[in-house]
Amino acid sequence: MQDYGFKFAHTYFCLSFPDELAEAVNLLFREIQPTEPARNEKAVEIIREGKTDSYRFLSESGESAPIEGAKPVLDKLPFFIQDEIAKSLETGILVTGAALSAGEQVILFPGQWSIGRSRLLPFLISQKWRFLTDLCAYKDEDTTEWHYLKLPPAIDSEYLHQVTSLLGRRVESCLRGQRLLRLILEPALLNDTAVAPALMVYPDFHTGAGLTLDPLSTEQAVEELTKCLSRPTEGFHDQAGTIAQQMPAIKLTFGSTSQFEELGCA
Repeated sequence: MQDYGFKFAHTYFCLSFPDELAEAVNLLFREIQPTEPARNEKAVEIIREGKTDSYRFLSESGESAPIEGAKPVLDKLPFFIQDEIAKSLETGILVTGAALSAGEQVILFPGQWSIGRSRLLPFLISQKWRFLTDLCAYKDEDTTEWHYLKLPPAIDSEYLHQVTSLLGRRVESCLRGQRLLRLILEPALLNDTAVAPALMVYPDFHTGAGLTLDPLSTEQAVEELTKCLSRPTEGFHDQAGTIAQQMPAIKLTFGSTSQFEELGCA
């Protein structure tokens, strides 16, 4: 077994994994600075009863041996990290979502990481769209500073092939379906090329046929955005209003991924 320690928002985390996954873990964490040494005086070990996760905080002593009897499940890393970061922060907000771009157009899919959205992303990828960035964002309400953690770096076809060849096809759905996005008031910071988002899309999946595309008012967009937050804070409604006013938002309702072609993205 090996351990990978890293720091985020003044908290240390540890991922335990078997030796045969070392190369894949190095790929996933290629842009994250590991802790050295991997210690945390305040963190305590978390043991999840009845689950097989071996991801946890580092123990107070700095020991990082894997939890006895736990089976490493690399696929669950994004869920675990987001959940534990949210619980460890005193203030702030945590926004999940996806960002896709085609040329200079950027579309945001806030808070959508359910099985329904996984039906949409493969179609977009097949139409030459690409993942723009994958970030977890936390805003310190006292200092108004943003803290970021990439989990994992932006996906491209060559990188995705490397990871899937190491871990098997099961990781493909994991990397495509679990996206983390920093959604902030400075959209130019969204990526290195400073392309501002053009649209916010809130997918609504159902079992029937047909596709509807409905523009959202500012109030409706604020309501949808608030649903995406892991920890809504007292002042977020005003922030959400600013975001909603800065970029248009739509509700996309459909029952078949192929019907997304009607949006003209094919």
